[in-house]
Amino acid sequence: MRLKIILVDNNPMIRKLLGNFLENKGHEARTACDYPGASHACQGY
Repeated sequence: MRLKIILVDNNPMIRKLLGNFLENKGHEARTACDYPGASHACQGY
């Protein structure tokens, strides 16, 4: 099952690492560094 995941972390290396990991596992991952970014990432999801 393909999941839609929003990953929020203030460390850009962690966001990239986990985002790539999740996408390689077949999930759709969006990333954000803070609440406003996460709120924006949720739109249209």
